[in-house]
Amino acid sequence: MIIPSFKSGDEVFCDGLAWGCGIVVEVTGPSTMRVNFGRAGIRPITVSSYWRLATLEDKKRSLSPEPKPEPICEPEQATLENIESVALNWEYAVDAIEADSDCSEEYTHYLIERWRLHGVLNGFAFHDLEVPDSIKYRVEVADRRFVELTFEIEHHVWGTPDIYDQNAFWYYYRWPVKWLANTEGQSDYYALGQ
Repeated sequence: MIIPSFKSGDEVFCDGLAWGCGIVVEVTGPSTMRVNFGRAGIRPITVSSYWRLATLEDKKRSLSPEPKPEPICEPEQATLENIESVALNWEYAVDAIEADSDCSEEYTHYLIERWRLHGVLNGFAFHDLEVPDSIKYRVEVADRRFVELTFEIEHHVWGTPDIYDQNAFWYYYRWPVKWLANTEGQSDYYALGQ
């Protein structure tokens, strides 16, 4: 297997990476470089045989996609039982983030629980259904705890070219504070190019 080599200023592309084309900012070693992916930020990259100089076709495929719409549940999911369930799952996810989430994959999995809650809340609003005050309070408390456990980041946590509105998907733009204090967490954090 031949590992390609690049120089600063090269426009590069990797088929298996969702960030699209990027410009090499710095070559940091024989098989490492930092690449500017525009909206996705500057990312440290380990070069493999999958990397190549970007072609015109690669550049066309890398055009910015449409922003992701806010989630909304199906009409039959806008029920008191379902909103109770997704609120509870979000509370459990925040507990897990506080207790033991040392892996970026686990962390992003927990964020899916907030996305599900987001969809059910939007479903209630769309169908003009009132969310019980007790659920509103629980969600507010869980969200506040989540904010206390995390800090705001510039790019969303998924590391993809997808566009998420930062106000609507605020929870995708936060990273655990405790990872700043340990080496493994810092590696995950810096792997996202922050």
